[in-house]
Amino acid sequence: MRTKYRDFWVVRTLMVLAVLLIIVGVIVYRKEKVEYTGVPDMVSSFSSNNDYHLMIVANSRGISDKEDFAKNVIEMCRNNSFKSMIFSTDLKGYPGSLDIDVYLRKDDIGKTEPVLQIRFQPDEWNAGYNIRDDVEHYCLYVDDEQIIL
Repeated sequence: MRTKYRDFWVVRTLMVLAVLLIIVGVIVYRKEKVEYTGVPDMVSSFSSNNDYHLMIVANSRGISDKEDFAKNVIEMCRNNSFKSMIFSTDLKGYPGSLDIDVYLRKDDIGKTEPVLQIRFQPDEWNAGYNIRDDVEHYCLYVDDEQIIL
């Protein structure tokens, strides 16, 4: 009788541990899935006049093609299509220039240097251009190197 009672508690304890391991596994999987979606997202922005400084997370383990990534981010800015934040365009319209720091993960902000810096600037300052309507007047820089659009 005593052996059956002890066996019951051992099996029950093992089942509870298995359930806890499954729960922890699901939590870790969901966190990994969110952090590494591969879809860039804007986490912070501030502006001075109509010049915007953005912090973007790549949500990936690395960026293999920086030029392609930068073009994608600029397109997302032009389309105002980030998941977490969007530009408020009702008062000032679209930004006149962009200065973007890119981090791999949200947790990297403030702990590491940006993995990529992107600038999208008009070829003529104070001309009233904006990133949405006047893209032909803009230059793209990735880590201070000009990229052809």
